[in-house]
Amino acid sequence: MSNVLNLLINRGSVDLTSCDLEAVHLIATVQSHGALLSFDSKSGQLLEASSNWTSFLSPTEEDSLDSLFSPEIAKALQAVESERAIVLSQTLAQGIEISAHRTSKRLLVELERTESALPFDPILGLTGVMHSLTSAATSEMYLSKLANELRAALEIDRIMIYRFLPDWTGEVAAEACQGTSLYLGLRFPASDIPQPARRIFEQVWVRHIADAEEPAVPVHAGSALADELDLTQVGIRAASPIHLQYLANMGVGASLTLSLRVGDRLWGLVAGHHGGSFLLKPSARASLEILAQMASLQLSALLRAETRDQRQQSETVLAVVEERLEVNEDARLSNCFDELEGYLHADMLAIYENGRWTRRGGVALEALEAFLAWLEAENPQNEVLFSRDCLPTTLVPGYAGVMVVASTSQSQGRKTCWFRREQSHSVRWAGDPRKDSTMMPLTRLQPRASFAEYVETTQGRSLPWTELDLWKAERFAQLLRTLSLRWHRRLEQKAEALARSNRELDSFAYMASHDLKEPLRGIHNYATFLKEDYGALLEGEGLVFLDGLTDLTQKMSNLVDALLAYCRLEGQVLEINDCDLAPMARDICHLLKVTRKAETQVVEPLPIVQAYAPFLSEILVNLLTNAIKYSDDKNRKVEIGALPSRDGLDIFYVKDNGIGIPAEFHEEIFELFRRLNGEESDGAGVGLTIVKKMVDRHGGKVWVESEPGQGSTFFVALPRLSQSSQRAG
Repeated sequence: MSNVLNLLINRGSVDLTSCDLEAVHLIATVQSHGALLSFDSKSGQLLEASSNWTSFLSPTEEDSLDSLFSPEIAKALQAVESERAIVLSQTLAQGIEISAHRTSKRLLVELERTESALPFDPILGLTGVMHSLTSAATSEMYLSKLANELRAALEIDRIMIYRFLPDWTGEVAAEACQGTSLYLGLRFPASDIPQPARRIFEQVWVRHIADAEEPAVPVHAGSALADELDLTQVGIRAASPIHLQYLANMGVGASLTLSLRVGDRLWGLVAGHHGGSFLLKPSARASLEILAQMASLQLSALLRAETRDQRQQSETVLAVVEERLEVNEDARLSNCFDELEGYLHADMLAIYENGRWTRRGGVALEALEAFLAWLEAENPQNEVLFSRDCLPTTLVPGYAGVMVVASTSQSQGRKTCWFRREQSHSVRWAGDPRKDSTMMPLTRLQPRASFAEYVETTQGRSLPWTELDLWKAERFAQLLRTLSLRWHRRLEQKAEALARSNRELDSFAYMASHDLKEPLRGIHNYATFLKEDYGALLEGEGLVFLDGLTDLTQKMSNLVDALLAYCRLEGQVLEINDCDLAPMARDICHLLKVTRKAETQVVEPLPIVQAYAPFLSEILVNLLTNAIKYSDDKNRKVEIGALPSRDGLDIFYVKDNGIGIPAEFHEEIFELFRRLNGEESDGAGVGLTIVKKMVDRHGGKVWVESEPGQGSTFFVALPRLSQSSQRAG
């Protein structure tokens, strides 16, 4: 047993659910009719061996692959590459057969005595069983035939087909035996086949215990027990002592188990029980592995055929949903409420998206909010599929079961929830599930001893969710994932097209602006020459026209310069460094005092911000110049100050007591060439646009607070970045 399980036993806090902690694949024992040898995968040196190996082989000085086996067998063993057991055509001696497989570091070799094995012909036995199964028209008929044909071929006492339910309890769906059926239709608790055993049956197709009463043989590594050797694929691996006691309580002396899988999921087991011992050769087990694989494929086909009509109806519903949601990512699932309401056999549908619930019926919104909080606690990983058939009684009054399909890729966290009402029903158990284990004081876990039929009437549960329900929910989840990928690709394509368009526009604007400079300069120069050389010949109105022409060309030149400056902003590589805002603000204010005859006030302290210094200086110049331009000429007040840093942002402001800006224009003033006072301004209408562009390049934001006649305050918030990091355009 595992260390964890032993610890629980020692504490006396163990029941059959503790079997989930038992690492059965690491129990280092083998069945007594065989021996196991483990060799180093590269050197061929013997690493571990069962204590009975010398009764099969004669020890040598080297104890290596080459020294223990004949050259022919050693060569065949060295050629084994599979991670699953392969039966070799060679035999070690009369009545001893060999099989082997590899792990990442070991070559595991099994030797088995087969003199007393059942006379099961692998080819004839497999052919006969499969031929009979082809006539089965339904899954129920197929399982019954499989049980009967396999029992007849093996000549053992009982074959049961055991089907797993969604909660991993099991139900006997078919049974073939000599006398009266004992277990058909009965339910077994999940602890009878715990999780470690189920994991092994997801990897191996056949499990055989030849004699449940024969003592197991330990596997040793030198003088120590090889308790970390993975025996998952070892055919002669001994069973857990708990399982052997379980078989004894059922009166079983030997067992054979085959996996049944639908897709990549463990669907059920074929369990063969015999009162006495029986031994199967490795070749017989290999043929049964093929039988298990073929039976799984045929069972899958029959199950699909039986639900084909319902699956097709589901696909029709999903096609409608897909068409409606295909438009864009903002399309709401609630637009498909009618289709989704009948998609699963449920009593109520509730859809959560964009932070709101959509539902019909009298369920209070508070109950759904409580359910959402419960769901987040029960499903913290936000698994796409989540189902229960027993909800807390007061959670959603009147409803006991739920199936949830979550769309984790959606920013709004969509959840589609189908609820079922409470419905009492009876379950026939093989033994009372409330008394499924006993405990021998401070020794070891004992399995339950009684398998007498016990009928339980359940309350507080809904009808369980079926395999078809789970399939439908998974198909709906797949559709949402597919649509999400399409939306994501569209957004990427739109973003790429927009970026390409912006680059082309910037390139065009730069080229157009550059090409306009030369003719503008020529027009301005010619007008100036005309005024200088021929001004005396022109009348007063002619001089006015010339002055207007030079003014207009100068304005046009200023506009072109501003456009060029704006176009260059995008491609500028930003060297982000610590910038002390206070001395920079004082220097700019001093310059403006000299050039503009303007008084400004620096309200210290100002923060040390992380920015690209040339851009920061330009931001301050533009904001201060703008503030001076629109301040009260008689009582001008312009100041620069800062707010306390918050949310990782350094915030400073430029405030004036000017004409103010109506609220409806607070966003428009940052648009290119946008001037609220039209032609009265001598600016190009680009200053605030450039400020916003520069702030955006830093990952910050700029905004204004203003009212007409109350002045304006422009705020700039810059994020604190790692020092000396770069931001490329």
